[in-house]
Amino acid sequence: MRCEKEEQVDLGTVDEDVQIHDCKIITPAEGDMVVINGQLTIKGDVIVAGSLKAHSLDARGRVAIEGDLLVDTGIKVSKDDLEVEGSVKARDIDVDKTFDVRGDLECTAVSADRSIRVGGDIHAVRVAGGGSVTVRGNVEAERVAAGGGIRIDGAVKIEELSVGGSAIVGEGEIETVSVGGSFNSVGAVNIVKISVGGSVTVGPGSDVKKVDVGGTFTAREDLRFGRIDVGGKVRIEGDASGEEINVGGAVSVDGDLRLAGNLEVGGKVLVTGDIRSEGGIQIGGSIICHGEIETDMMAVGSTVEAKLVRARKFKIGRKGEVLATVIADDILIREKARADILYGKRIRVEEKSRVRAIYGEIVSIESKVRVRDRVVYTEDLDLEEDVDLREPPMKVEQLPSVEEILDR
Repeated sequence: MRCEKEEQVDLGTVDEDVQIHDCKIITPAEGDMVVINGQLTIKGDVIVAGSLKAHSLDARGRVAIEGDLLVDTGIKVSKDDLEVEGSVKARDIDVDKTFDVRGDLECTAVSADRSIRVGGDIHAVRVAGGGSVTVRGNVEAERVAAGGGIRIDGAVKIEELSVGGSAIVGEGEIETVSVGGSFNSVGAVNIVKISVGGSVTVGPGSDVKKVDVGGTFTAREDLRFGRIDVGGKVRIEGDASGEEINVGGAVSVDGDLRLAGNLEVGGKVLVTGDIRSEGGIQIGGSIICHGEIETDMMAVGSTVEAKLVRARKFKIGRKGEVLATVIADDILIREKARADILYGKRIRVEEKSRVRAIYGEIVSIESKVRVRDRVVYTEDLDLEEDVDLREPPMKVEQLPSVEEILDR
């Protein structure tokens, strides 16, 4: 069946292929749906004044459906847009320009060279927009990709999300995220791996296994994570619990920080609660903790500030400052540094440093060190020349308990 250059074509149910050439409007002959039990081929712009059901659809020109679009196999729209006022169900959809659906979209694969806009939900295997993908509802898909940006207002269940620009989602589950620009979730997201060139913000209660971000990473409220690798800054607006953190810039946590592995930061760390790291803590700049720090090995280049530091090994860098009582098996205070109370098995204070008090089993103090309070030791004391002590060193059989030291 062929219709050509007609103002209006009335169609009911047609059990053969139909060709529509340069016709303006297709109208249902009865009811509100046109049914084509064959291939529908359209050339030129056309409006379907109702719903359309076809075995397949091949169009060259703008197609506007004022109802639902149901296609058994594939939809192909060349060199123009496809607009549907209702919902769309098909196997494969390929649109050269913009694909706009006011309702839901259900398909195996959908692609548009420019943008995809869906007012309802998407259930698909693959979604690909050359420009942007915008969804008002929920999305369940294996892969969603866009060259520009993605915005999904509802919940997501996606295996792979790939975006050249920015991505915004409501909440849900994503296995892998790859974004060139920025990623933002309004609610909680569970992500296995996220790799972003710019910035990442995740909603309250999120769980992210692996983070690789070039810029900044922000978590609203509490966060559970695996490994965080960030080139710039990390901010967690609540408690944080995970495996390890490696950050080139700064880390701030508005609560407790608990790590099964290491904390490595090139710049500054600020934690308003306690820090517990089963691995090590290595800070190039400063670490400020409003609570206590407990770790295996701790090395800081500039400043340590905390109520208490407990570690197996502790080291402060040259000209550094320790504003905390340090309890460790091995303590090294590099030259020209300043420290408070040191309590441990083996303590070494390098030249020209300033220390409040030392309690150790084996103590080594280099020249021109000043101790403002006392030096107490049990086994051996190596004291170089020009050491300034407020009172003579005291050798005892047993050091005072930690509790006694802290109560002083």
